[in-house]
Amino acid sequence: MKEVDAILFVGIDLAWTYKNETGLCILNEEKTIIEISAEVYSDEAIVEKLLIYKDEPMIIAIDAPLVVNNISGSRAAERLFMKEKINGLHHSVFNCSRNYLEKTYGSIRGEILVKKLIDALPNIKISTEPNEHSSCIIEVFPSGSISGVFPEISPIKYKYKPKHGYDHAVTEINRLMNAFYESERNGELSGFINRFKRIDVTMKKKAFKILEDQIDALICAFSMLLVFHKKATIKCFGTVEDGFISIPIRMKLHKSDQIISRQSRTFQDLHSSEIQFDIRLLTVDDIEPFRHLRLDGLLQNPEAFGSTYEIESKYPISKFEQRLAEDKDKKVVGAFCKDQLIGSMTLIRESGLKDSHKANLYGVYLAEAYRGQGVAKKLLMTCHEIARTEWQIEQVRLSVVSSNLQAIKLYEGLGYTTYGVEKHALKYLGEYFDEILMVKFFGKGNV
Repeated sequence: MKEVDAILFVGIDLAWTYKNETGLCILNEEKTIIEISAEVYSDEAIVEKLLIYKDEPMIIAIDAPLVVNNISGSRAAERLFMKEKINGLHHSVFNCSRNYLEKTYGSIRGEILVKKLIDALPNIKISTEPNEHSSCIIEVFPSGSISGVFPEISPIKYKYKPKHGYDHAVTEINRLMNAFYESERNGELSGFINRFKRIDVTMKKKAFKILEDQIDALICAFSMLLVFHKKATIKCFGTVEDGFISIPIRMKLHKSDQIISRQSRTFQDLHSSEIQFDIRLLTVDDIEPFRHLRLDGLLQNPEAFGSTYEIESKYPISKFEQRLAEDKDKKVVGAFCKDQLIGSMTLIRESGLKDSHKANLYGVYLAEAYRGQGVAKKLLMTCHEIARTEWQIEQVRLSVVSSNLQAIKLYEGLGYTTYGVEKHALKYLGEYFDEILMVKFFGKGNV
């Protein structure tokens, strides 16, 4: 067996029968996706794929019941799991018994696959959690794992069910993919962004099912990767002898199984509702944090921007430098907390003969962890001061998506009024978004 640094993390979303697709994902310890697929695999085909890596230790996480001793009823694992909350959320899970599985599907496939894996791979055994020194097979449950690993987006219902509508499933799986995009940006994963792009309702349902199986397999492998790197711990329901379900819980987010605020996602330094922050103009020296913040905004609030993460994540750094280049008619204002850029907005003055008395605000974004604490208000007031005193501007205009009620309330509180509504201004994943057009006039009675 090779050194532990060569360990692999395998996720298998095992189909109940041999007629449907099984998802398979393999990650290396460097967090890179080596392989991810969804095909109609036989058990032998799965074993054959893994035999390629037989000399390397493997942590194999399988979404399927692996140990089923009860003839009828349900396993203790399911009963215990459904009584508990994962980061504040209850989950339903399939109740397993030998009679039901054999009658409905013809066999207990997870049990069969495990036996074949143990026969084929050296020194592998069933375990409730990863072992740093040996290969193991673990039963997991993707929906519960998502709540444990990504509580900020949970609950998320990305499985297509006709009663909820296909567009709903598409929106939900895009939310889940956003979480993996962010994991890659944070250095927890590699190779996801290049392989998976956001989808829309034009994707065929068959292709969607394959994507769903691939994502489930990735969840299985990724959760074990986090546990191995001590970014998550295992919460086990049941026993190896009678069947179990292992759920990963992010260590920083695990706090008496209560939901942790979405602020943990990217900006985790906020511990108090009263923060200290500084406002200043951005220059090309701020290019890296500016790019990071811009991409974060496109990921977290894609409906609020005309551009997309997929487009701008591929931009060369020079593209972002252009946005911060010195320009007499443009100012980019940023907010910093502990030297971290947490928000920005761009003020652009019109340059025409008849409209140079106007300016527009663009690219308004504040990291979610810092909202509602006066940062956005201070950014806006700084832009107002530049507009009035440096440029002698008489009005500032902006547009805001109609669903962003918090931002609209802030703008109204600073004297902005609505002068129009652009219906269906943006279209994202088959859904239309209206934009509210607002203006603030400077003059007597205005600040």
